[in-house]
Amino acid sequence: MRYQGRGPTNFWRISLIAVILLVLAGVGAYLALNPNMPALPTEITPPRLLSPTAVVVLATPTQVATLTPTPTATATPSAPEPADPEESLPPGGIVYALSPDINSVGWVRAGESGNHFGESHMYTGLREGVAHHGAMQFDLSFITDGSTIFFAELILTGLADEGLTSDSNFQVNILTEEIDQGWSRHDFVAIQSAAIEEPLSPILEANDLGKGHINRLEFDAGQRSIIEDRLKNNFISLRIDSLFPEGWFSWDSGYGPETAGQGPILRLGV
Repeated sequence: MRYQGRGPTNFWRISLIAVILLVLAGVGAYLALNPNMPALPTEITPPRLLSPTAVVVLATPTQVATLTPTPTATATPSAPEPADPEESLPPGGIVYALSPDINSVGWVRAGESGNHFGESHMYTGLREGVAHHGAMQFDLSFITDGSTIFFAELILTGLADEGLTSDSNFQVNILTEEIDQGWSRHDFVAIQSAAIEEPLSPILEANDLGKGHINRLEFDAGQRSIIEDRLKNNFISLRIDSLFPEGWFSWDSGYGPETAGQGPILRLGV
């Protein structure tokens, strides 16, 4: 019987041992030649890991603007404006704006004969210690007798206010028809003594008056009927009286060198 040995296996074992011995011999020789070489570390310290830290973010307080309510002006209801008198006119009605003739408007002064019609002022009150009256007459001749007067108002404009006092007040009066004839020749005595048929409203007080200030006096139904009656003789005359014993005021006559061109106007809706 033939015996089979372990030839190849022994060969590899011997070869491996030889290689190991050669490596050890090489390392030993290297160490002998390099005695200062640092020893290999025996322990590797792992890097220190930082533990995650919870970070709390604090909100920075923000300044909040406080809105202060702004006071709101409260609208004060104003008095309603007076209705336009022309609204009382029927369809097809006509508005007449009458102005006195130059010889029918002005002023009269106590102690004088004659008058100052056609001059710029309508002085009324105590001026230079003497009584004055403003006076005017309107010609109605071109309005047909029997017409209905639906509205009427007198418009006056101030011309001089140097004589006003805080207590000054004045009234415009409709005179009776007896004074109408010969009006342009009347003096203070005739006009002062003429009877009053109706006073117009309102009474004009100091705070209602001033240079360039306009006064409007509206005729009521009874006063409009007076105008209707005067259509028969074509005229209506008015006098301005001071109701206070001191001070004076002047309205514009619409004529003369000092006029502002704002003479009396009688507006009639027919």
